[in-house]
Amino acid sequence: MDKWIGSFMIVILTLSLSGCLGGGSESNEKFDKEGALEFSLTIVRTYFDNDMDEFVSYLDDEVYSLEGDGPISKKDAEDMVRENEYVASEEYIEHTYEEYLVTYDPKVLDSKEVSEEHSELIAEMKALDWDYGSDDYLFIGFETKPGKEEFLWDDPLAFVVTSEDGKWTFKAFSS
Repeated sequence: MDKWIGSFMIVILTLSLSGCLGGGSESNEKFDKEGALEFSLTIVRTYFDNDMDEFVSYLDDEVYSLEGDGPISKKDAEDMVRENEYVASEEYIEHTYEEYLVTYDPKVLDSKEVSEEHSELIAEMKALDWDYGSDDYLFIGFETKPGKEEFLWDDPLAFVVTSEDGKWTFKAFSS
C-alpha cells in the first residue's frame, strides 16, 4: 500500500510541475497563425452549438465589416447579432461541427498573406482608420476539401480575429 501511495504522489508531483493541474501563470493560448485558426474554429463551433452568448463574448471593443463598415461598438454589434437572431442560419443547427470539419478546409491568412492576396481588404480597413497588422488574421472557412460539397451559408465563414492584450477577439465579419 505504501508503495502505491508513493507512486501516486510521484504522478501528482510530476503533473503539478508540468502544469497539468493548473495554477500556472502561463497561458496555453498561442498568439500566432495556429492560435488564430484554433480561435476561429471556436467561433465557428458556436454556430453549430447555437450559442449566441458565447459568440458575443468574443466580440472586440470595436468591430468592422469586411465590406468597409465600422467601427461598430461592441454593444451595437452585440445588439445587431441579437436582433438578427445570431450570425448563422438554421442550416448550421441542422449540421454538426464534425460534419463541417470533414467537409470544409478552413485556414487563416496572416497580414502578409492578406496584403498579397487581398490588398483591397487592407485598403478598405485603412480607410476606416483600422491599422490591419500583424496581430490580425483573416479566417476563410468556406472552401471545401476536394470532392466535398458545400452545405452552409458562407458569409459567417469569413471573418477577422485579432490578438489584443493577451486574448483573442472577433474583429470583423462578412455581411
